[in-house]
Amino acid sequence: MPSHRYPFLPTTPTAEILENLCLALRTVGTLDDYLPGGYSPAIERVSPWIDEVCYLHSELIRRGYAVQRRIAVLSSESGWNMQTLLQECLAYPAVIPFVRLESHVRRAFQCQQCRIRECHERIGRRWCDFCLDREAEDREALPTVPTSVWDAYFTSVIVALREQGVTVDPGLTDAEIATIERAWSLTFPPDLAQLLRQGLPVSHGFCDWRNGKYYDVRSMLEYPAEETDWYEEARRVVAQEIARSPKLIPVKWHTYMPDTPQLNGNPVFVMHQTDVIYYGFDLPGFFSEAFKVPLPDWATRVPRAIQYWDTLL
Repeated sequence: MPSHRYPFLPTTPTAEILENLCLALRTVGTLDDYLPGGYSPAIERVSPWIDEVCYLHSELIRRGYAVQRRIAVLSSESGWNMQTLLQECLAYPAVIPFVRLESHVRRAFQCQQCRIRECHERIGRRWCDFCLDREAEDREALPTVPTSVWDAYFTSVIVALREQGVTVDPGLTDAEIATIERAWSLTFPPDLAQLLRQGLPVSHGFCDWRNGKYYDVRSMLEYPAEETDWYEEARRVVAQEIARSPKLIPVKWHTYMPDTPQLNGNPVFVMHQTDVIYYGFDLPGFFSEAFKVPLPDWATRVPRAIQYWDTLL
């Protein structure tokens, strides 16, 4: 806990005070989520450490000690701009002390796409305006893939799956798809629905939408929400984010596609505990990565931004 409640004795070494200042600064830097706008805003968790920084700094100044050299070393050690963080702690509450990278970008607002600019919001899709505009332009430039091309591609996928030992049952009918969507309150994106109409993979961890046990399907659907609820203080905020974000539909165990937007080409995520990564920028990307199915030249090259979920990447 911060020690500022206990005045230093005149015999306390200056070097000890300086190292305590560095420790307090590091602690402020690690508590970004508790600052306003974070996943679990609770400034009272941070403010004692900000007070500690101010208290230690004032004691060093009283002793006539210049801290700049040690703070510069601390910046080199951490990769954070500690001089700016110190100045913002001293200016608090007029300024909120978000730790900045050496590029001066606030770490909590770092764009998750380019990582060199800042986004506006810390919750939701954390992409800067430049990356959002570029993503929209890139997607508009993509050619429309005819249904017949998708049909031919998924035929090759089914052949490849069977060759690798995956059991592929006859595809779902339109009536079966409608029943599944009503039962589980979801909507298959069009490319995934097209695959399931042509053939239903049911082994090797694929979701058996026709004959799978209720508990197994429910567990697959609930897994993302359970595994991304990491911090006790953040449960309510995370639950709210998930509730207003695209629903994740299991392709196979730990592997998901968002149900919106209702377009071909949504990315595929693989999730394990708190780790979320792309398993493909679209279904062809997934089958290329997971089953070595040749990637068609019309496959997505730029991942579509998905509310909330791509902030976890």
